[in-house]
Amino acid sequence: GCPRSAVYAYGTAPFERIQATAAEVSRPPEKAMPTRSPTGSDVRTRCERGLPEVLDELDDDDMAETLSVVNCSTRLFGRPSGSVWLASRPVNLDGGAHRIPLAATGELWICGKHAIAPDRPGLISRIGATDRRAHVVCLVERFEITDRYPDYVRWLDSNQGSTWFPIHDLSSPDLAAVRDLYVDVWTRVRSGDVVIAHCAAGMGRAGTLAVGVCILAGMNLEESLEHVRRHRPGAGPEVGSQREVVEELARSVAGG
Repeated sequence: GCPRSAVYAYGTAPFERIQATAAEVSRPPEKAMPTRSPTGSDVRTRCERGLPEVLDELDDDDMAETLSVVNCSTRLFGRPSGSVWLASRPVNLDGGAHRIPLAATGELWICGKHAIAPDRPGLISRIGATDRRAHVVCLVERFEITDRYPDYVRWLDSNQGSTWFPIHDLSSPDLAAVRDLYVDVWTRVRSGDVVIAHCAAGMGRAGTLAVGVCILAGMNLEESLEHVRRHRPGAGPEVGSQREVVEELARSVAGG
């Protein structure tokens, strides 16, 4: 699933076929309400330029995160069937970071790679943590970040305040392989650490981890799924293996 964003598409074509073709930023449709992360970026300066110029800067992951109102499998160029509005007030183009509240002295946050990889200290500062208290859990594979964020990759390789547990996109290892990771995250949060877990978009892999941690924190499966979705809309298991691993964890915690 794709995250909500601050981009709105409208036109006469069927929803799933709406394309972005406006030469410049258009007036927002009436009642359009952009989703805003507490750690979102100010895009005023970007939105003053032509829309195609803005979109040309986005790679595939950016497109999925910022144009998620449109069917994510649709190309956003080539057909004159609508227009797109990019909000001209502070919103998140990087997916933002969202706290998943837990009954613990520490905190769990989940986000996408574009929220943390360009400026890890900046994100840690914006969420009110410090380098000393913060621990990053990276769930992406190396090829997903190495070209665009080499400095972040070098920091991850240094293993200073991070756990790198690569998981293939749209999948999950079985519980035997991933349970220790979930337990480690919950242990850190209980002890007062601020854990920031991320995948590519902060939805499937990071959302599944967050559901697992909620289960370890004492919620049942449905409560955990709803809790994560409430605090980061759209986050949680996206495919069968991700759903299966949290179902198995819930059964094991319940003694079943």
